[in-house]
Amino acid sequence: MLITDISKNYISHLKNTQVFELAFEWSKKYDQKLYKSLSENKDYWLAILNIDRDQPKPRKDISHFKEIYGIYETIEELLGIKKVLDKYYNYVLNIRVGGTDFSSCFG
Repeated sequence: MLITDISKNYISHLKNTQVFELAFEWSKKYDQKLYKSLSENKDYWLAILNIDRDQPKPRKDISHFKEIYGIYETIEELLGIKKVLDKYYNYVLNIRVGGTDFSSCFG
């Protein structure tokens, strides 16, 4: 869809602080769950929104602000998996999920 591509391209070139502020204002009106999370975790969100942003080909996974909470949920899910796996750190050599090797992602 053309409008989605245009939106992704535009958002990808904004600074993380700009994306945060726009999402914060949008969520006040349209998504209280996202608004609460943004309000309570500003530094965390700024770090998430800065991933792969300052490079020649920035990430283009956000086409509208509703998608931002999905990023948060995915990260929280991965951190939950990490928490479980940490208990078995000495027994697990490698974890593969969907063909992606996460062994180096969490130290």
